[in-house]
Amino acid sequence: MVSSRRVVVVETIVFESLLLTFHVLSVILWIGATVGALALFQRKPSDHKMYYAVLHRWTHPAMALAWVTGLVMVWNHWQQFHSIPGWLHPKLTLVVLLSGLHGMVSGRLRKGTLKSAPWASIFTLLALLTLLALQLGRNLM
Repeated sequence: MVSSRRVVVVETIVFESLLLTFHVLSVILWIGATVGALALFQRKPSDHKMYYAVLHRWTHPAMALAWVTGLVMVWNHWQQFHSIPGWLHPKLTLVVLLSGLHGMVSGRLRKGTLKSAPWASIFTLLALLTLLALQLGRNLM
């Protein structure tokens, strides 16, 4: 007979695995669609409404899902261990900055005021460096 404690542990592991999977997939979609839209914007900047539609349809929900799943994972960690991992504060700082940059680029695309290609390059570079720093930082701590 299977003990109820084992069932709870297995359910917790499955829940955390699904949560992490949705978190990683939403971050990939968020950053990938944003970088892709900005790369296309560099080639044909006259279609800014179409690029904003891509951002609005794909990246905004993906960013929201990444935030929600990330915060739920932090909450679960707090409930289990009554502590916050050391890498979390720098990660949240970078994610807030990345979210702000995403909002700024999205707003400029919506208004049609994103005229220069360096914004796209800056966002792409910051997004990739942030993802690299987050992954390396988590593995080192």
